[in-house]
Amino acid sequence: MPQTVRRHVAPFLAMSLALCAPSVAYAAGPEVARALAPEVDLGKNKKLRKRALQAFAPQVGHTRHVYQIHLSASGRAVTASGIDDGTVKVWDTASGDLLRTLAAEDHAVISPDGSWVATGDADGPVIVWDVATGAKLVTLAGHGPLALSADGAVLAGEADPADATGDSSPEGRARLWSTSDWTQLGTFEGHRDPITGLSFSADARFLATSSYDSSVKIWDLKSGELARTFQRENRDIGAIALSPDAERLAISYREGAPVTEIWDVSASSLERTLEGHTRAVSGLAFSPDGARMASAALDDTTRIWNVADGALVETLPGGGAVAYAPDGKTLAHGYQGIELLNPDGEKTSLGANDGSVFTTTFSADGERVVSTDITGRVDVWDASSGALRRSLDLRGLGLPEGEVVIAPGGDVAAVRPFEGNTITLFELEKGAVTGTVTVEGYDTIRSVVLSADGSELVVEAPAAGRGDSTQLIWFDVAAGKPIIEAKVSGYLHVDGFIDGGKNVALVSTGTSSGKSKLTLKVWERETGFQRPVKVKGIAPYSGDISFAAASPRVALGDADYSVKLYERDTNAPGAVLKGHTDVVNIAEFSADGSVVATASWDKTVRVWDPASGELLLTVPTRYKAQNLSFSPDGKTLAAAHSGWVRLIHLPTGRARTLYRHGDGWLAHDDASGRYDCKGQGCDLAAWRDQGGAIQRDAAIKKALVGMKRF
Repeated sequence: MPQTVRRHVAPFLAMSLALCAPSVAYAAGPEVARALAPEVDLGKNKKLRKRALQAFAPQVGHTRHVYQIHLSASGRAVTASGIDDGTVKVWDTASGDLLRTLAAEDHAVISPDGSWVATGDADGPVIVWDVATGAKLVTLAGHGPLALSADGAVLAGEADPADATGDSSPEGRARLWSTSDWTQLGTFEGHRDPITGLSFSADARFLATSSYDSSVKIWDLKSGELARTFQRENRDIGAIALSPDAERLAISYREGAPVTEIWDVSASSLERTLEGHTRAVSGLAFSPDGARMASAALDDTTRIWNVADGALVETLPGGGAVAYAPDGKTLAHGYQGIELLNPDGEKTSLGANDGSVFTTTFSADGERVVSTDITGRVDVWDASSGALRRSLDLRGLGLPEGEVVIAPGGDVAAVRPFEGNTITLFELEKGAVTGTVTVEGYDTIRSVVLSADGSELVVEAPAAGRGDSTQLIWFDVAAGKPIIEAKVSGYLHVDGFIDGGKNVALVSTGTSSGKSKLTLKVWERETGFQRPVKVKGIAPYSGDISFAAASPRVALGDADYSVKLYERDTNAPGAVLKGHTDVVNIAEFSADGSVVATASWDKTVRVWDPASGELLLTVPTRYKAQNLSFSPDGKTLAAAHSGWVRLIHLPTGRARTLYRHGDGWLAHDDASGRYDCKGQGCDLAAWRDQGGAIQRDAAIKKALVGMKRF
């Protein structure tokens, strides 16, 4: 069970991968592919060669919440979905086509003519992309959030802290760039903490900035002076919007009452408070004429207000982010699927995936891959052909809302309820509930871990009356009663069953006093004793920590982005795995412990020999993997991303990507370009010709259908 590691949180929403990488590079190693995968094979079909197809590009939307929407005058939209999704997408708002997916995060704006996009991560840098080619045009020393003037001439963001000089604060400085030559136009200092939002007036004379220091500042860009400061003591500012004429400022807050305040800028006075949302307002936008304002919230609604009197004009389903088109005729809003609304009430949807893939698990015979997602659906795939064999909607079984946990054997699953203390177990192939386990005396179940055959499980729960201590209960599922119980100081999670199910691996990252401390233990079934594993020099939260189930090794992600291996029987250090350039968020051993795979925020998956530390395989994934799982024979590695699953066949280096979409599915062979699909899954199949235009030709689709089995 991977340890959660996060470097930063997007300023308002911790948002949460969509497309597969078109290329894979491999390093030599035993029983692992030694050569680059072959180029796309277009066969003998002359029509295909004439069209000069460049790549396969399934048209899928964001898989987690959208953090920002920006509309261009040319009728294109750009959406950003934060660190958990890891993508920025460019859409044609007329057709609903996805034009481009960019490997960027958090914030994005698009030029008035739709030809370029600027993206800014919270950690920087700011990157300007060519929409037609997807190439990087320029990299700027700055961070998100971003704002673009109405005429597209000026880009605003946060200055890089490394550029601070003298007595200036390293963070919280707004910076302007000219989009004609990308030179700096000026830097505005005044905030004490990082900037969380920016908004231009229509004529680009004024810029509003919000910060974690609980203030909003309005800058006169012509004079270079600070015009107004709105200090909101002890209020965590969420979204801001400056009216086109700079006469009004709208502010929402992350916590407290879900209201939006409208301030008179000239008088520095509160004009009115807009009430009606039931959860925090996450997006604000004035119409271009300033007559109306839209507020999108976490309560799944967007509300349209009359600015003059604060009257509610309309309530729309779907919240999250919101933006007006420059001509004021189109409103875009939404969480995951984006909805465009024109004055005639016509709606256009920019597609979204059905859900975010959380975990993958192979069946005991290696013939099936089981994946779970955020919507409570469990998909069972054929591991060889990529076909979707079965899809279970757990909500349709009447199960409570909760986390779906799959046993390592892939045949049994459990639902950990978000509320309550009863765990429901069911058999995947039949989709039938097989029983329940009630954790007496506890109102909340923090996590559940199943043994390989599902006959036993371990529950974590907050220990009653023990501060932040953890209660562990090891259950016999058939008997429905505990085998052993234990209390552990501080927050703890169960990494999994090890040693043939005889023991359980425990990872603790803190004490009841709140002190951060990494502690590893092996909980023995027969004695109930918790035997410590002594490791040195690894700080808590440095990276993922994983025990090998069938060998004495432990993998620990370190602060230098390496992975340190330890022998838990002897407490002796082993190989050091070096190569990642960012946090290692997943480490996973093969069933026999002979291979270990790691995934990192550097957007690569790497496969290693744990005995020697040799790097066997590197797979650039373009997006961050959320879960890794080996087949029982160790020959296939499944990498789960938000919205899709990728199977990597280690002996040949071939990779296959699996999607479920609506009532259908699609499986794509990354090397040959061939794919197979059913139902709505076929709608994801699209190509770009040399001019960048999207093609959905039935003849091409038919010609490419049919893949070889792994």
